[in-house]
Amino acid sequence: MKNLTIKKVALGLFLAGYAASSAFAALEASSVNVIKGNAPAIKANSGANEHTMTLTVTTDPTGNSPISSDNGRQRVQVGDYIHITYDLVDNDGDTDSTGAIKSTLKVYKIAQDGTPTQVTTVQVQDDSTASQGHLSFKITDAFAGAKTIGYTLQEKTSYGLPDYGQFLMVSDIFSSTSPAGSDSEPTPTGDHGPGVTPNPNIVGPITPSSRFVGIFGYDRNGDLDLTINYANTTDPDVYPKYGQTYEAYAWAGDAADPEHGINITGDFAIYEWNLDGTYGTVTAQDKVNGIARGLTITLANNNAASMYQHPSVTYKAGGQGYKLKITAKNP
Repeated sequence: MKNLTIKKVALGLFLAGYAASSAFAALEASSVNVIKGNAPAIKANSGANEHTMTLTVTTDPTGNSPISSDNGRQRVQVGDYIHITYDLVDNDGDTDSTGAIKSTLKVYKIAQDGTPTQVTTVQVQDDSTASQGHLSFKITDAFAGAKTIGYTLQEKTSYGLPDYGQFLMVSDIFSSTSPAGSDSEPTPTGDHGPGVTPNPNIVGPITPSSRFVGIFGYDRNGDLDLTINYANTTDPDVYPKYGQTYEAYAWAGDAADPEHGINITGDFAIYEWNLDGTYGTVTAQDKVNGIARGLTITLANNNAASMYQHPSVTYKAGGQGYKLKITAKNP
């Protein structure tokens, strides 16, 4: 009886110990939803506001030569390159190592009335690092005549949750304003620039790379007649005449169709007129500042007129027998 009592006590202690140990067994629980970090953003540079970019236009694909290096050129033309650069900011350390932002870039041609049309043939070069973005593309003939260029892209990283930020919309690469941000993909409208545009005074419209200057007269109403170019004619009866006034006009587009080209006359600061060719064995030479300067010239109707006199050349019959030449240039 005594042994049975001892066994019962031992069994009770065993069961009590088992119950006590079971009370301290591991417990687990998982959050219903996954862990999230911070949305990525981009900014033009380290000191800029978020949701901005830096945009430059250059003559070279590497981005080292702004268009102003082309004789002070301000107007963007076919053949130039657009470079979009930015810092990718993500508080969690997420980066873009797979071209995530590039894959969202859409580029638009903005017509003179503001209508956007996506140009799907754009070939985008991605020279980005994990945290610094550099996207670029060449301006092709598809953009010729456009008032400006617009684009959209999304702030993204290759991984992370969330791995995306805002859609950013630029409707005018010439604007000094900041992009518009939204949660859904927009189409470029309004006045929204990239944020930072280091190129000074770049302008549109986007011109073809072929540029010309011509010599024109006036119609019966006194308006410039672009249908007859004295510098590009096969008609022997179309020639400059003493006493008449002529005007220079510069355009981009078709050499034979100035009337429908893009007027770029204002792109040049200097218009210089001279005589050209040979008459009576005497070859014409340019005068310093020309025989006239400015958009217009009225040919003197006397051989002895000072405009035909040259300090080192004696013309036998003033301007007669020579061609009239116009040069459009910048200082």
